[in-house]
Amino acid sequence: MNLSRLPRSKSPRHTQNLPATPAALRLDPVKDRTQIWHLKRGDELVADLVVVGADYPWLQAHVEPTPAFDEVKQLFEELETTEEAWAAASAQIRATLTLESPDGTPVTEYLLYIDGESAWWRWTEPLSP
Repeated sequence: MNLSRLPRSKSPRHTQNLPATPAALRLDPVKDRTQIWHLKRGDELVADLVVVGADYPWLQAHVEPTPAFDEVKQLFEELETTEEAWAAASAQIRATLTLESPDGTPVTEYLLYIDGESAWWRWTEPLSP
């Protein structure tokens, strides 16, 4: 599945009428720190993404940025412009930043949105040979 082809109308920002995340899928970021994903530029940590909920296939998180985040946050602001700019910004995010799962495994294909202290993303796992 090529996530970069996801129509803009399917992004979480445009799904305001979806039901709230069920309580069973909500996590307390203070109590459950095991679901922390990492956003990196090279070896440099840009932000921790502390999972607070899920709305399959999307994960939702609280963003804990490092000072390095200021250097890349404009990439996420570009997602809010035209569809062509959105596609280019999504590709630039994946080319610039690595999303790592809680166990440190890099994710190869993902869509990530960050708006202030909130993040949501989906990803695909590579197919096993």
